[in-house]
Amino acid sequence: MTTLKDLGEKNVIEEIARIVGMRVFKGEVLSYPDDAKDLLPKAPRLVVNIDGYGIERLRLPWRDSSDVGWCAITGSVSDIIVKGGTPDAVLIALGLPPDYPLLELRKLAEGIKDAVSYYGVRLIGGDTNSSSEPWIAVATIGFTPAKKPPSRKGLRTGDYIVVTGVYGAMGVVALKGVEVAGRYAWVVEKTKRPVANKELSVVVSSNYRWITASMDVSDGLGYTLLTLSTESGARILLTQPPLYEPGLVDECKGDMECVIKTAMSGGEEYGAVLGVRPEGLSSVLKDLEYYQIPYRLVGRVVDGEPGVFYGDKPLTFASWDQFKGWNHGV
Repeated sequence: MTTLKDLGEKNVIEEIARIVGMRVFKGEVLSYPDDAKDLLPKAPRLVVNIDGYGIERLRLPWRDSSDVGWCAITGSVSDIIVKGGTPDAVLIALGLPPDYPLLELRKLAEGIKDAVSYYGVRLIGGDTNSSSEPWIAVATIGFTPAKKPPSRKGLRTGDYIVVTGVYGAMGVVALKGVEVAGRYAWVVEKTKRPVANKELSVVVSSNYRWITASMDVSDGLGYTLLTLSTESGARILLTQPPLYEPGLVDECKGDMECVIKTAMSGGEEYGAVLGVRPEGLSSVLKDLEYYQIPYRLVGRVVDGEPGVFYGDKPLTFASWDQFKGWNHGV
């Protein structure tokens, strides 16, 4: 079995560059193997994100290394999209043990290649490190024409809460565990390579005057709603559940309380929560429908202390914590 130690750092980098590829756009000067990269702005405002992951933490029993590569790119790109940014380029840092198999590195790179192709971005650089535990960090650079990208802190009384995406698959993983979740083909299918909706960036940037707050759903829908509520100092009242997977009804035996809790739990669904002013709601919904982005109007921001309520009950859910794992105490 060939390992990274057999190749050495220079050849490891060459292997990644060969598989993923590096593109230089017209007017740019610096390119691989330079240690820095120049970009020409494509819009007035730059939007930047970085996300890091323990590679084994990203892995599910039905995810191979190529799926891990896909998920790492998706997680970073999603944060740009939800702020109305069009992702343009990614940089990747890898920490891998010297005895890491070359075959697994190639699979990881293939997943990265698939993701950068799907999202229309390009790999422009990165770094490699020796590490006792394998990890990956992805930085994404995007551009937005929005004069004021929506933050987490802008919810106001009267805002409508719009949730994009379909939920429940990762909630089954969170609440039932991977052994049970892996028995359901629909759970495996939806969680193997989650997808962020590229067109959402156009909706957000075109409607930034009406969208008061936005956040992607990477750590669970309930967590996202609670974070927006807390950061904005606003109370969210939910009146109906988000869109959820049809198989969830059978899994919960028709119990809607179970359906709601499972849909609110999980992570890596990469939908979005948007706070929208009443006067701009029709514009936002029209654009979501035009781009065929699944969504549901789930509630409103009301007077009261921060918190998320479904009817008269505080919302309960499980979410992912990088240090605690699945947190069922929320």
